[in-house]
Amino acid sequence: MSYVPPVLVVDDDLSLAPALTLSIETVGLPVEHCTTAEVAIELVKSRQYGCVVLDLILEPGTSGIYVVNAVRGLAPQNRPPVVMMTGANIENVRGIDRDIVKAILFKPLDLELFAQYVLATYRRSLDLRSAAGAALLPPPVRTFCGGCGSEIPAWTGSDENLFDGWLDAPCTNCGITPRDGGGRSEWSG
Repeated sequence: MSYVPPVLVVDDDLSLAPALTLSIETVGLPVEHCTTAEVAIELVKSRQYGCVVLDLILEPGTSGIYVVNAVRGLAPQNRPPVVMMTGANIENVRGIDRDIVKAILFKPLDLELFAQYVLATYRRSLDLRSAAGAALLPPPVRTFCGGCGSEIPAWTGSDENLFDGWLDAPCTNCGITPRDGGGRSEWSG
């Protein structure tokens, strides 16, 4: 069974991070969140991610640029694409490595468009990794219905048609689909 790793959200704004996480989960992707560059660097070195959503300015400690540098240091087949976001002006993002950072989004964000962009970046990452022959190991993930909260099968495929089919599969308890009711995913290990 093939599996695409979760999205890693790196943002220290605890009022925005839950909204970012929920918007990504609403399109059916599992999400992990951390608040510091130091933790993010350790995570990208030790786990596989389909995409990293990264705030440029993180308090306290290092900036998001250090996370980009850590991603650059990974083997090419293990480098997740980075979607950077910032409330800073454009001068703060000049010179960013565009081979790693696929987009720079400026706050405030339209969360629906943001989630669709992350989904597209995630799918593109999967396609490139599959073409490179990367073996992605499935971590234990559980997914829950957004309507009734009961556990539903997690999306573990990479084919776009399979993903769309999963989005339209109704929950056996309440009949709500992930496309209509969203849901959440969590690691069970």
